[in-house]
Amino acid sequence: MRTIVNSKHILLLALVAAALVSCKKSTLTDVRPYRTSDDQMFMGSLLYGQQGCQNCHGTAWDGKGPEAAGLPVPPTSFVAAVGPEKTPVVYFKAITAGTEKFKAHSNQALTDAGRWAMANFLFSLRKPLTGEKAVEQKKNVEAQMAEVRAIYQDLASKNRRRWEIGYKPNDQREKAPDLKDLLKFAAIKPDRAPGTVSAERLQRPLAGEGAALYANNCAACHGNYGEGKSITYGMGLIKGQGNMHSDKHLVRAAVATRDFATSDSIGSGGALKGAHPAGSVLQDSFASLTDAEWASLSEFIRSIAQ
Repeated sequence: MRTIVNSKHILLLALVAAALVSCKKSTLTDVRPYRTSDDQMFMGSLLYGQQGCQNCHGTAWDGKGPEAAGLPVPPTSFVAAVGPEKTPVVYFKAITAGTEKFKAHSNQALTDAGRWAMANFLFSLRKPLTGEKAVEQKKNVEAQMAEVRAIYQDLASKNRRRWEIGYKPNDQREKAPDLKDLLKFAAIKPDRAPGTVSAERLQRPLAGEGAALYANNCAACHGNYGEGKSITYGMGLIKGQGNMHSDKHLVRAAVATRDFATSDSIGSGGALKGAHPAGSVLQDSFASLTDAEWASLSEFIRSIAQ
C-alpha cells in the first residue's frame, strides 16, 4: 500500500520542524528595552502615576507635588529647561538607582523596559534647548545611547535582559541585622498582624514636614498611620499564634509605631535613628536624614498615636 504525501503535509511537517528547532534556541537576540515608540511613551506616562511619582514631582511634572515641600532635596521639574548633559540615560540611571543627593526613588522592582519607558517619557517633557547647547545635548544622547546598545548586545550574548545598576547580588550584600537588634533601641514589640486605625484618626489631616518625611520613608513598612504592615521584607519573621498558626509556624512581623510613640525612648529622634542603621535591608534614604528631620519624624509619630 502506497502512502500519498501531498504538498500540504510537507509544508506542515516543515513548519513543525522549524518550531522545534527554534524552541531549542534560548539565546536572546533582541534585547532593546530602550527603544522609543508611542506605546512605550504611553507606558512611561502610566508608570509615572502608578509609582507615585506625582506625589513629589506633581501631576503637571513641574516638581510641585503635595509632598515636595517636606523633602530634603527639591524634586526635579521635568518640563523645565535642562542642561545639555541631561539625556535619557541619565534619567534611566536616576530612576534605577537614585542620585547622589536622593536615593529613595530607585525603582529596582520595575523591568528595564519599564524604567526606560519612564526615562524616555520624562525626557520628552523637557523644554527644548537651542543653538550650541542643543547640538551638545544631541551628541551626548548619541554617544551614551551607543554605549547602551553595546551593553544590551553583551547582555543578550549572555542570555540576560537586566542591566544591573545600583544593585548588589544577595551574596555581596551586608547581612541584615536581626529584628530584635533593630528594635532594641526602641520600646516596640512586633505584632503578628497590622493594627486597626480609628475613624477619627483617619479623618485627621496629615500635614507638615514630619508627615511628608513619614510618607516617603516610613509608611511602606509601618503603615500610613503607624498601624504596621505585614510586608514581605525588612521586618523579619515571628512565631504565629491562634487557630490558624501554631507556634512552629512563622509569620511576617508587623511593626507598629504606637508603643514607640508613647515611650520615653523616642526622645528627640536619636532612638528612631538608631533603630534604622545604614547598610541594612532598610532604605538608603535614611542615611541622608538630618537630626532635625529625625526630630520631626519623632514628633509626627507621637501625633498619629494620640
